[in-house]
Amino acid sequence: YIVDFKSTGNAKLFELSGFCKSENWGTWSCAKEVTINFDFTGNVKTPLFLKLYFNALATPSHLQTFDFYLNDNLIKQLTFNNNNENQVTFDISKIVKAHNTFVIQIPDATTPKSLGINADTRLLGIGLIKLIFTDNKNSIK
Repeated sequence: YIVDFKSTGNAKLFELSGFCKSENWGTWSCAKEVTINFDFTGNVKTPLFLKLYFNALATPSHLQTFDFYLNDNLIKQLTFNNNNENQVTFDISKIVKAHNTFVIQIPDATTPKSLGINADTRLLGIGLIKLIFTDNKNSIK
């Protein structure tokens, strides 16, 4: 299953908080924490992986750290020094439930203006493109 964060995508069907308005490529975080709530009906089949495609508002002189949580469990902490498109896959098999809360904490969120990138004064950190749920870690490119 794919959650698409583009302006034409389906992310608006989910309960989201902390995000800016969607753009044609995806959506930026507009806070130091973002939340995505999602539900599974019936039995959750395992193994289950969550694959996230995203951008980071980061430069070699401004690192961007993300803390990824699912249902109050820290899954991983990652730090980036560039704004290339990134992807990360999490094995959520042991912590997924019928109702889930996926949280990304962004302690180093900043403005593009403060980094000299452009005049944008929004507090940005992570730019979500898509989130994929799959039973095969290597099945989605």
